[in-house]
Amino acid sequence: METKILNILFLALIVILFIFLVAIIMIGVFEKEEKGVGGLKDITGAMQSFEVFHETPNFDNPTKKVSQRYDDKYFEYLEHIKDRREKSFMR
Repeated sequence: METKILNILFLALIVILFIFLVAIIMIGVFEKEEKGVGGLKDITGAMQSFEVFHETPNFDNPTKKVSQRYDDKYFEYLEHIKDRREKSFMR
């Protein structure tokens, strides 16, 4: 008796899934037909203009001063860590 009920529920599930898939396919077909080809309606946009730089670029950035400053700060930090370790080390 229980297997008969399970078989009926399984068939009902298969039928519901089949109907669901057919509905999804039909909706997809109708959307494609309504959409069609837009032609010039799809081309919407503004014209953009770009300025071209014709001179030679100057890549001489003052990075040496900045990197030196950060190197000094980093070395100070390392010294601070070293001093802290020496103070906390039990002799």
